[in-house]
Amino acid sequence: MELNHEVDIHRYRSLYQAALNGDWECASRFIERDGCAWSVKASMQSMTALHVAIAAGCFQFVKKLVEKVCVDELAIKDSIGCTAVHYAAAAGSTKLDKAMVKKNPVLTQITNEVEITPLFTAAAWGRKEVLWYLSSVTRDELPSSPGPSACLLFNMVVTAGFQDIALNLLQQYPNLPTVVCDNDELTEVEKIIFPLYKHAQNNNKKIAWEVFMEEHKELVESGEKWMKVTSNSCMLVATLIATVVFAAAFTVPGGNANNNGVPIFLNRNFFILFAISDALALFSSYTSLLIFLSILTSRYAEEDFLESLPKRLINGLASLFFAIVTMMIAFTATLSIVLGEKWKWACIPIAIGACFPMNLFAIHQLPLFVQIIQSTYGFGIFHQQSNLTL
Repeated sequence: MELNHEVDIHRYRSLYQAALNGDWECASRFIERDGCAWSVKASMQSMTALHVAIAAGCFQFVKKLVEKVCVDELAIKDSIGCTAVHYAAAAGSTKLDKAMVKKNPVLTQITNEVEITPLFTAAAWGRKEVLWYLSSVTRDELPSSPGPSACLLFNMVVTAGFQDIALNLLQQYPNLPTVVCDNDELTEVEKIIFPLYKHAQNNNKKIAWEVFMEEHKELVESGEKWMKVTSNSCMLVATLIATVVFAAAFTVPGGNANNNGVPIFLNRNFFILFAISDALALFSSYTSLLIFLSILTSRYAEEDFLESLPKRLINGLASLFFAIVTMMIAFTATLSIVLGEKWKWACIPIAIGACFPMNLFAIHQLPLFVQIIQSTYGFGIFHQQSNLTL
């Protein structure tokens, strides 16, 4: 029978924090005072200390805890019916799953509220090593005459790109290819990835995304305002650069010959540098201008702030910085052409001076640029302590 100690969570806050931080000494002192604390659901999500420690990535803490708890405590479920084995499967920790299954082999057969086993969890989260292990110890989910559940599992394995595991499943269960998975079943594959995390409703009958957007409505509005102000400012700079370099293309340094209109300093190396950098500055400034224009005309939906708008801002800032750099190179090349005959040394201080506005722009905008890249392509704004994707 499943243990279900629902208590005042504030009383067990120190145990919750110890599990969250991986503080085994603090947790042990707490257990000395309350021997049943391991089975207490010490969070709003009905998570025990074991759930919390796995979710926090404190695997050393978990290993010690698995040795201490009894068999029944390993089977305690959280608010959506997931055991600690579900959590370890999602986290990709084969060692933890092995330790818990070895102590309680029934854990592989326990399903959550939407009938998902740890095996399904490993497949859904793409945990190959865990999937290999759980497929060898899970009994009921892989019948010799496969039904819809086996078909869904097979689809997830193939979708994850684990052809070797799929081949192994086919060798064990040769009837799998005879099962026809229609579009409805394929749709279920998309929903199988912890659907309650996406579609679970709170007491007000609202899913997590709806609650999040309501609580962050002002943040979306301020983000839209900041994005528009930033885009307008950058568009102004890009427009100025485009105007200057466009005019410079027709008023080349030294002028043109009267008889044929060919630039007088056409054969000088600095003139070639000027022409190339001026053209690049023109192209990149117009590119930046169009990107920031697309930001201004965006619909600013909540989903746009996840990828679309950050990626546009990254490309816009990068092209604007490139335009500034190439414009200053064109400026330096122009003065070197004009002053090179009499003061050849002048190109050195000119080049040094030209670096100042570029460095100034980089100093002020680089932190923002790096932060946007990290939040868009990296781990995001939250520090990730492990490979956990719960």
